[in-house]
Amino acid sequence: MKNSIYFVIFFSIAGFSTNVNAQYTKNLYFVHGLGGNSFSFTDFAGAISYGAPGYPSRKANVFSDIIYSDGQQYSLQACADRVKEQIFTKPNAASYGANSFIIAHSQGGIVSRKVDQLIQNSGNTRTFGGIVTIGSSHGGAQIINNRDSKLFPLANSTCNKLLKVEIQGVLGQTPLLKGLLWPIAKRLSENFSNSLCNFVVPNDADRFSVVDIVAGHFKSEVANSYMVGSSELNALNTFHQNNTSNIQKVAFYGVKDPSDVFWRVLHYFRNDPNSESTFGASNDSQGVTDGQNILMDYQAARQSEMNALSSHCSWYNTFPFFGCVGRQPYLDRIAALEDAINFLQNINSKWLEVIGSATFTTTTTNTCYYTPIGEGYPYTSSAQPCPEISGYTLTNTYTVTTTDNPIKPSDGVVLVESQKAFPGVSLNNQVELTNNSHMQERNSPELKTQSDLLFRGTFSQFFEITY
Repeated sequence: MKNSIYFVIFFSIAGFSTNVNAQYTKNLYFVHGLGGNSFSFTDFAGAISYGAPGYPSRKANVFSDIIYSDGQQYSLQACADRVKEQIFTKPNAASYGANSFIIAHSQGGIVSRKVDQLIQNSGNTRTFGGIVTIGSSHGGAQIINNRDSKLFPLANSTCNKLLKVEIQGVLGQTPLLKGLLWPIAKRLSENFSNSLCNFVVPNDADRFSVVDIVAGHFKSEVANSYMVGSSELNALNTFHQNNTSNIQKVAFYGVKDPSDVFWRVLHYFRNDPNSESTFGASNDSQGVTDGQNILMDYQAARQSEMNALSSHCSWYNTFPFFGCVGRQPYLDRIAALEDAINFLQNINSKWLEVIGSATFTTTTTNTCYYTPIGEGYPYTSSAQPCPEISGYTLTNTYTVTTTDNPIKPSDGVVLVESQKAFPGVSLNNQVELTNNSHMQERNSPELKTQSDLLFRGTFSQFFEITY
């Protein structure tokens, strides 16, 4: 049985840019998001330069080779300084000046806004006059706030629950381990899965793990800068709310159906949207299918184990006074499978909690019960302790009530309300990418439609690029 869940963050360094045409009057700079690189906008940038089916090429010099490191030690300003320096070195950057603009995804939008602030405050030559963000968390990213308290524990639980099933399955193939030595084998499987998963994805945010090596940028200073309520983000929002730099702004925002968003988001974390045809990233239903197949594998394994238990105990049922000797390994594996199945069935709702889309209000009520029941009782009160009443026996019962709040729309990573919250952006310039998840936004059919309108000047004449 093959069951797997991948949390993959892949990054590499390379460059791409168009051949510079001196007759053009605009430079277009692409800025990648968290953990991204110069391949992040390969298809989109190429379509602007060379065209695509139903999508004309535009007369602009396109640069998608702007990269910055967002490892743990890099702050928002350090990332912005790096982007600012690279833009300034591009051909005609100074001469085209404020006629050029940036297109940035996710974290790249926050970094680009910081570049704008640095240029404005320094008095340096302006190298762009507009920013288009795609899926950027202008109002903060709740997933960063929940990184240590919810995201890492969820990843750790995923690893632990699924790995434990696999290890027990392997150990159960050995007769000796499945027999007298099963208690030891079970404990070894639990200890091994706990240790390995804590090394790969920590339950404790301070524990060193593989995540620190592979996804250090996710725990970086720059990521911390756009937590909800971050002082750096608040200062940046004040700067743009006051329209200090007077740049042109558009905010593209993705929206995804929350019902199976975890598997759809995971699909384009595992699979580069640029590996599909230009503007063809629309195959995330495969992620849902993959998730269903994983769940069905576990359900089938549980049924198989239950059948095996029934077969094993059938002889003992003839002599019930013996009991069913050797049933514990079956029961333990069934329990582990049940735990994994329940976890997989609820992982989407857990993910919605991680990104801040699903929230819960918890209230505690104190109910006072009296025996025998007198007139007007049981009596419900929030008083603590409950009042004593002569002639009655009192029992305190505390009931916790949890209320589900309405689910907030998102692209599966960033809430829509945050993506739209680019200060100073008009309602007309808040542009929806329907049915788009966070990574899909970089190469989707909806991006094709809306970016074509962008370059036709629909949202602002400033962004018009002739073809």
